[in-house]
Amino acid sequence: MILERYECSQINENAFVFATELGNQYCIKFEEHWVGSSGYLPGIGERINICEMTFERWNIVSNAHDPKIAATIVFKGLEYLRRNQVVFYTADNPSKRDKELFRLYHIWFWALKRVAAGAEGAKAAFADKKDKVVVYDDKEIFFSCFYMTDYWEPELDYWFFEVLKELYPGSTIRKY
Repeated sequence: MILERYECSQINENAFVFATELGNQYCIKFEEHWVGSSGYLPGIGERINICEMTFERWNIVSNAHDPKIAATIVFKGLEYLRRNQVVFYTADNPSKRDKELFRLYHIWFWALKRVAAGAEGAKAAFADKKDKVVVYDDKEIFFSCFYMTDYWEPELDYWFFEVLKELYPGSTIRKY
């Protein structure tokens, strides 16, 4: 596993930018999604922050493969993850290559949670859910979700589906 990554500069509270050795520029953003009107999930009784992680290609100079880009994006997602927070990322109607990248990012998150285990607050549960497709407004949205929380696995299963219901009301969920 490659642990080498690029340094990110914070451009606002929820966005970071980095440049590669080849001159490409990327922006990683975390957009908060409020749960219901109060920010509380039913049955949990605590405020949960739910953030979507996205990244944009700002300037592409070279199309050469650079594994440090993926490492930078995944590490930043882990660094951003805080207690009682959900970080998720999606891919709408992805191509075959997008699906491969989606699975790759999930594998990297899973592997890098071991890095997070050495961090402060490591006694909190770190869990991930994958292999879900949300069908919403005739779109297939591939979904991965990561938690840092004080709750254990049975509650996390409940959280996952509650989060999906809040983010995509009226959707159906199936495996991919």
